[in-house]
Amino acid sequence: MQLVNRGILKELNQISRRRFKAVIKETRKLYQAIKQQIQQGEAIDFKCKNTIVSQFHYFYNLVAELFKTEQLNRFETCLSVTFEKLVQHGTSFSKQLREELLDRLPKKGLTEKNLKYYRQKVKGALSLVIRQFRRQVEQEYKAFNKVKFVLFKRPENLSSYESEFLAKYLKQYSEFCKYRNLSMRISNIYHDPPDKLTPSIIEDIELWVGAHSELEHAIKTLKKNVEKIFNFLPLYSKKKYKKYAKISRVSPEPQMRKIKDLYRKKFGFRTIETTQLLLENQLNCPVFVNSP
Repeated sequence: MQLVNRGILKELNQISRRRFKAVIKETRKLYQAIKQQIQQGEAIDFKCKNTIVSQFHYFYNLVAELFKTEQLNRFETCLSVTFEKLVQHGTSFSKQLREELLDRLPKKGLTEKNLKYYRQKVKGALSLVIRQFRRQVEQEYKAFNKVKFVLFKRPENLSSYESEFLAKYLKQYSEFCKYRNLSMRISNIYHDPPDKLTPSIIEDIELWVGAHSELEHAIKTLKKNVEKIFNFLPLYSKKKYKKYAKISRVSPEPQMRKIKDLYRKKFGFRTIETTQLLLENQLNCPVFVNSP
């Protein structure tokens, strides 16, 4: 379970960096660059790796033509061309920018007097659309972090809020259902009765194209040790309901801590005999020394 969930988590972190963190970072840089250009008149030298952010860069190049024109006739011509290109682009962000530009138009039409004020509103429209997009991505990023927290939980361990949130999120973003299904498939091996399980549950697992190397390694390890896993299941099913059963987990850290504390107090162990005597008294258990 640790191997598989660790591999899934690494792939989710990879998606998080590419889909959310990189987009938020590039959007902030583009917003600051546009703000600097508006205030100081400096040209933008900006390279976009993300396709959505590059669309905003394209929108900026359209709107930048409106910044330069001060004549009314030329401005109206450039504005109509901008509206046509935004309609042809056909994305939700281009429609949103077009609506913002239309809402800011004076009710009585453009004149030489109100042209100066409308040019300022054009700059604000583009900045507003970029800010709203960044907030939307940040909200999606927060929801994604919540999903990573509950994605590996079994249904009986989920609260009512968590189960409702998880079902709603997976319905909206169905591409993440494969991670949930794989994690639950492996988890059911240790929760279902051994009589209902067969090695084909592990042997038939096929990962998707482009899966993380850590996840591929985990599945290969499971398939390689499938016989040992199913030999272990009958013993585990008898002991897992006992209160102090340690059949699947051993924690030697407390014992090792006692040994280290004893070693420091005695300035190191002098002989094998004194070492054996000290450990038996400290750990309250017999200690056997293997002969070389």
